[in-house]
Amino acid sequence: MNCETPLYHWRPAPVHQSPGLFSSLHLVSDAQRQCRGIPTIGTRGCHNSHALSNQSRGLTLSSQSILVIGTESWFGPLLSKQHVVLELCKRNKVLYMEPFYHLGSLLRGHLPHRLSHEPYHDEQPPTLHRLTPLRLPKSQALPWVRRLSETIVLAQLRFRRFRPDVVLSFNPYFAFLAGRWEAPFVYYCVDTQPDEAAEAETLTRADLVVAATEVLYQRFKGRTRRLKYLPHGVNIDALNANAGDLPPEMVALPHPVAGFVGAIGPFLDTTLIEQLAQARPDLSLVLVGPYEKGSFGGGLAHEALARLRGLPNIHLLGPRPSEQLGAYINAFDVGIIPYHTSHPRVHFSYHKVLQYLALGKPVVTTCFASNAILPPHVTVAESHAAFVEAVGRALTCHDVSAAHECRAFARQHTWERRVAQLSDWIAECIRLSGNAAS
Repeated sequence: MNCETPLYHWRPAPVHQSPGLFSSLHLVSDAQRQCRGIPTIGTRGCHNSHALSNQSRGLTLSSQSILVIGTESWFGPLLSKQHVVLELCKRNKVLYMEPFYHLGSLLRGHLPHRLSHEPYHDEQPPTLHRLTPLRLPKSQALPWVRRLSETIVLAQLRFRRFRPDVVLSFNPYFAFLAGRWEAPFVYYCVDTQPDEAAEAETLTRADLVVAATEVLYQRFKGRTRRLKYLPHGVNIDALNANAGDLPPEMVALPHPVAGFVGAIGPFLDTTLIEQLAQARPDLSLVLVGPYEKGSFGGGLAHEALARLRGLPNIHLLGPRPSEQLGAYINAFDVGIIPYHTSHPRVHFSYHKVLQYLALGKPVVTTCFASNAILPPHVTVAESHAAFVEAVGRALTCHDVSAAHECRAFARQHTWERRVAQLSDWIAECIRLSGNAAS
């Protein structure tokens, strides 16, 4: 979602797409993407192909011990990290390293702050184990503090007697694990990182870098040995599991309903949400996700929160367990993604779009990857007025046939397919590492 806001006009999403769209893993053909300089989703390591071949099913990675370094608590909201791990756990053993405790804070008597005060989900397969390591605070000025901190982390891994066959890190601060255990080090980046120096070191040392957005892919080109592009997917089964249960808060809400599911923080355009609510007083505007200051995603400032609460047709429902999200989305008439397109951490990812499409809902968003072809029934609105107009059009034009097209598209973009491709890349890294060792 790395778009710019100054140009304000509206372009409708195409209602009909070619039949071949649904048979591909991605939105644009290789020829189109190469002409535009867009990365393709590769298969079998170096080959570029937008379709997932019958042989590329992730079966090449099995019975491996994988160390995954996350950036959020495992039991926080189900994000890309957890979805990737859940798929890897089907055929491998995974140790998931959660955000670390600072020894200095513990010695001062400060209990560790948890972004997730209660579990958002209860997913923990038997092949998944968790570790929350102790670590000293990061210090660029004192290299010995960094080295001691790294030694402490390594000691905790040795204590667990976990020797990984591969290290998969979503966190750029663990480049010191590259080259350990003769295991390939894979850096999977899903967001802009605040520490450019740490990320630059990780890009240099990683055996494979996976970028989740086109913005990140273009940013990393020429800076790492092996770079791949893998957009987010969707867990359709999880969304459909409870989709037929109408949440109690939604029963009395008048339709039509425009809804958003996700963290409600400074990257959300609250002014746009207010304008939509004021322009369409008949519209129930539902926001599902944490919004309090300091909650997951940062939360909203008190002033912004007060303005939203002051409008009678805006309903802030707060965080909900992940298994209930499908029920809320299914109660929407249109899914909205009203992000601040100028926010530095806003990148387009398919995850939220696919969540709405998986349940047959039209989508109106403020931004989209500039070179991508729109999925069916997704509209990009490049101004506040255009956003309001697009929501109205989506509500009147969507029908059963359109909902079927949305679901069909989402079925081609599951996390199972995405991680199958990732598994092939990792298996190739392991094979190359073995060759180098021999």
